[in-house]
Amino acid sequence: MLANKLLQCCLSVIRPCQGQVRCLAALKPRAIRNAKPRVSVVGLYVKENFQSIKFQYPQASNADLFKVLSQNWKQLTSDEQQIYRDKATKQQQQYNDEYESLTDEQRYDLIAERQLKVTKKFAANLVKEKTKNGRPRRPMAGYHYYFLAKGEKSVEVGGEQWKGLKNEFNALPANEKEIYEGKAAEDSLRYRQEMTEWVARMLQEGKDHLVSNYAKQKYRMF
Repeated sequence: MLANKLLQCCLSVIRPCQGQVRCLAALKPRAIRNAKPRVSVVGLYVKENFQSIKFQYPQASNADLFKVLSQNWKQLTSDEQQIYRDKATKQQQQYNDEYESLTDEQRYDLIAERQLKVTKKFAANLVKEKTKNGRPRRPMAGYHYYFLAKGEKSVEVGGEQWKGLKNEFNALPANEKEIYEGKAAEDSLRYRQEMTEWVARMLQEGKDHLVSNYAKQKYRMF
């Protein structure tokens, strides 16, 4: 659900275009500007020297390596820095020429692809941040408990095994199915209580960005 909402948010940069034809007129100017490749001088220096510095400090984290490279860049002479500025200028011109050679439809596809990558990365980071802040586990449905009872802890959603087990669950007599549905109802109640507490804590700590508007309305305590 979260990924779908973020994807819709990402694609909102695209205005409806008559006939659903891919064209630059359907894109907001900001999306077009952000899609044009930019070459960072420091970024180019880091890219060219990362492996060598990693070889020198194999136990260091990437964050620490970036700090070392940043300090090394500042210690370069003006002439040494100019070498990378010239390289960056040359690469930037090459990227610009390649971008200008694209058709409008190709530019549209490029922009849409980059917007989608940004959205997926943002969604993944948001999920990690929510997990780090103790977001409650989502409730399981009745058939999930049936899967566990059958010893199937990991089943690919939508796969043939999943469909077979789901059909088995649906075919259970009402009295047997009620057992699993009862566990699901208890888990749903647990989730609602924990979400109410979690939403209240996130709002109190000023982490509103981790709580969707839907969750605020459904679980917020007044």
